[in-house]
Amino acid sequence: MKQSFKLLCLFTFFLSSCTLCEDTSEPAANLVPYITEEYNYIQAINATGKIDMTLQTVSLPLNMNSDTCTYLFYGTNHTDTLSFKYRRAFDFESKQCGFTITLHSFEKLSTTTFDSVAFTILDYSTEFPINVNENDYQIEIFN
Repeated sequence: MKQSFKLLCLFTFFLSSCTLCEDTSEPAANLVPYITEEYNYIQAINATGKIDMTLQTVSLPLNMNSDTCTYLFYGTNHTDTLSFKYRRAFDFESKQCGFTITLHSFEKLSTTTFDSVAFTILDYSTEFPINVNENDYQIEIFN
């Protein structure tokens, strides 16, 4: 009986110490290209590495140290630019979870060479079985 009581107390302690946190990872935007040009890769300005354009889904990392992002799209004989700004909101969730980041007010900058750019923020909120709020950022480019 004492053994069962100890296990029950231990189990209760572990459950009470679990904290469900919102997503605290750095946000990224899904790129949806409606373009006729072929690009080999994308280079984010002030970032290392190249983003492969041959993948089915392209995810662009969004800079949390700045309110702007610029990407260069490299083709065989041409280069295009995608530049945009946004507002960052840092919300303190709790001592255990830290800060969460949400972005809003996306706007294309004049250095963009694509004909049209559309920004969409999809909000995913669930309350059951756990409370989760997550934003999915999507960028559509047209050329």
